[in-house]
Order: sequence, then C-alpha cells, then structure tokens
Amino acid sequence: MSNVAEAAYLAGFLDGEGTISVRKYYNNFRLELSVANTHLPTLESIKSLYGGRILQRKEAYRRKILYELRWSASSAAKVLKSIEPYLITKKEHCTIALQFQGMMHLRTAGQLKLTPYELEGRAKLCAESSSLNKRGSS
Repeated sequence: MSNVAEAAYLAGFLDGEGTISVRKYYNNFRLELSVANTHLPTLESIKSLYGGRILQRKEAYRRKILYELRWSASSAAKVLKSIEPYLITKKEHCTIALQFQGMMHLRTAGQLKLTPYELEGRAKLCAESSSLNKRGSS
C-alpha cells in the first residue's frame, strides 16, 4: 500500500486535518475516516496511494472550495492499520475504530439480526468515538 514515509505523512495529516469516527446510521453503525483540505492535489496524491473517494463541500462561508477524502468500513480500517504506528493525536480514536471494525465480521444488521450484546458493544464504541470527537476535547 505505502512505504513508511507515506504512512507517517498521512498519519500526521490525519492527526491535524482528519476525523476518525464510528457513526450510527438508522439501525446500524459504520466506521468513517476522512481528511479535508482546500488543496485538491494533496488529497489526490493521498488517494492514489490509499484509495477512497474525494467529495467537494460547498459551504457559503468558505472563501475556498473544501475537498474531503473519505474511507468507510473495511477500507478505513485498512488505512488505519497502515498508519497506526505513526498517529499521535488520534491514536485513541484509531484504537476504538479498529476495535469496532473487528466486531463487524460477526454480523451486520442488514444480513442477520444483531444480538443485544452486539448492539450494546457497537453502541458503546460509537459513544466513545463521539466523545473523543466533540469540539473542544483533546
């Protein structure tokens, strides 16, 4: 996927400009990873190494166009595993995200009904992720 320098670069970029989260969508949960920046060539370079998809955010209050590179579910976990040793600020976020994604092989809500234990475990990790991502928290 990448060499050490590229993984360390993405880890630093994610520490400063990214988000690692576990989110609830209807009756299911999903791991999401994203980095945002106004410099599209930087995100395209990262995408060429790690995949993902680039979205353009149109927000009236911004002077420049903001681009966001996103990964979800297993592709997000794959990226996180490769950069985990180099993360500093988002190390705890990464640990929770990988723990969550490790639970996903058990069952998914769309295929088989989740047990109360599975739902509780996913909800707990989602709450921990949300707590870490609150504005003003460090």
